[in-house]
Amino acid sequence: MYATKQREILGDFLKKNSDKLLTVAMIYQGVRDSGISKSAVYRNIAALEKEKLVQRCSVEGKNEAYFRYLGEEACHNHFHITCTKCGKTVHLQENVSGKIAELINDTSDFMTDIGETTIYGTCDKCR
Repeated sequence: MYATKQREILGDFLKKNSDKLLTVAMIYQGVRDSGISKSAVYRNIAALEKEKLVQRCSVEGKNEAYFRYLGEEACHNHFHITCTKCGKTVHLQENVSGKIAELINDTSDFMTDIGETTIYGTCDKCR
C-alpha cells in the first residue's frame, strides 16, 4: 500500500472500525479533525478498493455505498455476517464458511465466492 500521511490516518481509522460497514460520510466524520478533506477520503477509498484493502458493500434499503475494511491480511477465505441495523460485521470461521459454501455449491447451480459474500441478519444487540 502506497503510504501518505492521509492514507495512514485513514488506514488507522478503518482498522479501528474494521467490525463495521462505513459510508464515506461516516469515514469523513471520523477523520476530518485530522485535516483530511472529503474529496481526499473519496480518492483514498477508491484507491484502497482497487488494492482490495476495502470492499464496497450494499445495505438493503440504503442508497449509499458502504465499505468494509479488509486489511492487508487475508480476508478472502470466509463469509462475512453483517447486521442490517447497526452494520456490525463478523468474520465467519473458515471451516464454517467452507461447509456453507459446499452446501450451496452442491445444492444449486452456483459456485460461491467466499471472500465476496456477505450474509445479512441482525446481531444480538439489535434483536
